[in-house]
Amino acid sequence: MPQDKGHSSPELSIEEQMARTTQAAAQLRVDVVAVLSWYDVEHPGMVERVEIQRHYSCDDYDIAHVEPFCEAQEIRREARQDLEKALTALGWRIYPEGKDVRGFFASLDSISAHKRLSEARRVRMALTASGVERSSDNE
Repeated sequence: MPQDKGHSSPELSIEEQMARTTQAAAQLRVDVVAVLSWYDVEHPGMVERVEIQRHYSCDDYDIAHVEPFCEAQEIRREARQDLEKALTALGWRIYPEGKDVRGFFASLDSISAHKRLSEARRVRMALTASGVERSSDNE
C-alpha cells in the first residue's frame, strides 16, 4: 500500500495544496540534480542526463519512472536502480501506476563543480541515514 505523506490533505485550502505541490515539484528538480551529481561522483561520465516521469495526478512526492541516458546501454538498469534508491533516500517514492506521464530532463550542465560535490555529499548522507544500499554495493 502506498505511503500517505498527507500532501493532499483535505485540511489544506486549495491555495495551500497548490503551493505544496509547486514546492514539491521545485524540490524534485533540485533533488534530481543532486542525485545525478552523486552518481557522477561515484561513476564519472556514465550517465549523461536523466528523465524523470511523473503521473499527471500523482501525490506530491511520487515519481513514476527514472530513465538514465547512458552511452553504455548495459549499465542502464544498474544506473536506474542506484538513482531510484538515492531518490528514495531523499524522500521520494517510486510509484509507477501505468497512467499517462509527463516528464522533465536534468543534467549537470548548469551546476558548478563545488555545488556538484556538495550535492553528492548530501545524497551520500541521505543514503547512509536511510540504510539504503546501492545495487553496485551488493556485487
